[in-house]
This record gives sequence, C-alpha cells and structure tokens, in this order.
Amino acid sequence: SIDMAKELAMVENNDKGREVRRYFIKCEKSLRAGVEILAAKDAEKMRQRARLLDIMNRNARTRQARMLKFVVEFFKEILSDVSLLAIADEILLLTAGKRLVDLPAETE
Repeated sequence: SIDMAKELAMVENNDKGREVRRYFIKCEKSLRAGVEILAAKDAEKMRQRARLLDIMNRNARTRQARMLKFVVEFFKEILSDVSLLAIADEILLLTAGKRLVDLPAETE
C-alpha cells in the first residue's frame, strides 16, 4: 500500500530514505503554517463578530433608554417622584452601564 511504502522509505537508512523524511517534514511544516494562518483568520473573524455584537447590544440599550424616556414624558403627570427616579436610574444604567442614583427603600 502507499502508506506502507511511505513508512519503509522513511525508515531506510540511505539517501532516498533521508530524502523521503525531509519531504514529509517539509509537508508537515507547510500544513502547520496553513493551520496557523486559518486559526489567525478565525480569531480575527471572532473579534469582528464580538465588536458587532457589542455595537448591537449598545444600540439595543439605547433604544430601551429612549423608550423609557418616552414613558416618563408621556406619564410624567401620574408617576410618583420615586417612580420617576427609578426610571431615570434605569435609563442611566442602560446608557452609562452602572447605577448612579441611590434609590429610596421600597414602599407599598
């Protein structure tokens, strides 16, 4: 078989055996280099996808904040001060990524 011929050629202790071994070592190096190139391309694609997902996430949070702002503007006459403060805090959380207002203790 071809595999057996390769094995016999590689174990031969002569010039042809050395030539076959060098050929297969060269093939293996080329294959490894190709795999490394593909891995680098895959890593870059993953970084690009992560950036895109981050942008999409920020856009979604911005849309949520705008919706909450609309709720405040539409219902500002009937919402309590605590409700307005809670909604404002949620808008800040969506846009700034952290809570910036200390809310009062919950009440009935």
